[in-house]
Amino acid sequence: MKCLIVWSCGPIQDFIASARKGRDLWFGSWILSNLARAAALRVAGEYDIDALIMPAPRNIRELGRDDFNVSNKLLVRVDGDPQQVAAGMSEAARTTLRDLASEAFDSVKGKFHRRVAELQVDDMLETYWAAASEEECGGYAQARAMAEALHAARKSDRPFSQPAWSLDGVPKSSLDGARESVIPESVYDTPSPDKLRELYGIGPAERLCGVGLFKRFGHKAAKSPRGARIQSTSHFAAMPTIQRLVPNLHKAAFDSYVETLKRLGAKLGRMPGPALDVVGKLDAHILYASRLGEFVPDSRLDDAQQALRKLFSTWARSSLEAWEDPPPPVAPYYALLVADGDSLGKALEQRRTPSSHMELSRLLEDFARSVETLLQKHHGQLVYSGGDDVMALLPVSECLHCAQELSSDFQDKTGLTMSAGICIGHHLEPLRDVLEAARSAEQIAKQDFGRNAWAVILKKRSGAPMTVGGKWNELEDVLLLLELFRNADIPRGLPYDLMAAHRRLSGQKSGDLSDEDQKRLPELRRLEGIRILIRKGLRPVSGEIHPQDPSFILEPMFQGGDLEGLANKLILARTITGWEGSAT
Repeated sequence: MKCLIVWSCGPIQDFIASARKGRDLWFGSWILSNLARAAALRVAGEYDIDALIMPAPRNIRELGRDDFNVSNKLLVRVDGDPQQVAAGMSEAARTTLRDLASEAFDSVKGKFHRRVAELQVDDMLETYWAAASEEECGGYAQARAMAEALHAARKSDRPFSQPAWSLDGVPKSSLDGARESVIPESVYDTPSPDKLRELYGIGPAERLCGVGLFKRFGHKAAKSPRGARIQSTSHFAAMPTIQRLVPNLHKAAFDSYVETLKRLGAKLGRMPGPALDVVGKLDAHILYASRLGEFVPDSRLDDAQQALRKLFSTWARSSLEAWEDPPPPVAPYYALLVADGDSLGKALEQRRTPSSHMELSRLLEDFARSVETLLQKHHGQLVYSGGDDVMALLPVSECLHCAQELSSDFQDKTGLTMSAGICIGHHLEPLRDVLEAARSAEQIAKQDFGRNAWAVILKKRSGAPMTVGGKWNELEDVLLLLELFRNADIPRGLPYDLMAAHRRLSGQKSGDLSDEDQKRLPELRRLEGIRILIRKGLRPVSGEIHPQDPSFILEPMFQGGDLEGLANKLILARTITGWEGSAT
């Protein structure tokens, strides 16, 4: 008697979100994928590879590959005792977690409360399952719907238990505040930042619980080449500047700066993969004065910062003859992108056989495997790609084009649409806050713009966050505006003039205007927008508008009187191009 089992492990969002470094973020995603992989391998080993519906690997070898990402939710079809099958899946996941944690803890040089750390990691994992019989439900499709409903109900009935460890009066983890730190407080009595980094990979004010310590050292246990390639958020913020550097003008000064850092005692890690012009395989976080204290001894920090100032000065002088604008100090913002397929549940409901679900699983896997290549084209870094989910780090200069291509590629490969959320955040802002904003942007794309859409939250360090978004065809407007600003075809103050005009024509109380005047407001806003374009010299006072005039692009964007929407798009485009070419 065939039965369907829906099995999942988590809590996925909490585990991924509590990250301080890009590598922490990657490992949180990687470990959950590999726990699910272990559960899938148990099923394939005890039954058959065809027992796996989602994911649907073609063979055991494919399932075991590092680039075969497995979602934390599995759909299994077996002829056996569902309780026994699910228990075996959970056991495989938990055994894998314990083995990886043990290997990670072995690589920690400093002393810590290891037994407590092991208990905290063990307590982290939650597994849920539900099953339904095809015979009792009247077929495969009905059994899957029943199992999904039971699984959702089971997850909502989340159990809570008393912690199996006891550490009274101990500070909580700096990552999420959920668990007690396992690093003895005595190591902070005479804090040496260099020693703390060497022993625990932490800063002087940072505390880590067992889960945090597992994340910090787990990439070594992962033995995955992908994890070693996770660059810092600062690296992606610096990328627009790096792309402007010319080897014969800037490399000699950079190499001299690196040698100075080494003489000062800096420990510089190297990135695998192809080298970049000028910076080679070094993480560009060494171009930020605020980051130098992480790898240069405190006693030599002033010398390192002076060497960095000298580097920027030399770059500026060497560029005067080649460029009108010399390369500035690096910009401080990067992009975090999250994307998700739209209405996957409905697509599954429309497919009512195991083979059709396996076919969709394989289409999703084909897309997931193509994502890393697409991101490399845009100088991005894949954090996670599994099924219809994508998470990536990107330079701000590439994030919009990359999101657009991801959406097109997903639709081409699966026939489904995708929505994406992007947060443009400061490279020193807590990573979990930027991730939270990116997920909020994704929800805005799905809910406010009706799916098959995008949204960007611009999260600057000063001022309130700004949100811009729309359907994918509306992204073309922003890409056109980017080119206008890059080519200096429009003044940089234009968006604020348009925003001021919007406020002037929207501030009246509804009772102050007649119904007729209310109806005329959109047209008044449009005419005011045209007046501003004429005043800025972007549109002829009279006569035909030529395609070379910037107003040929701008005017259609506020035909409905939406000056605010155009102003926000202009602000986003202006800000991105400003970070590409000047310091902030």
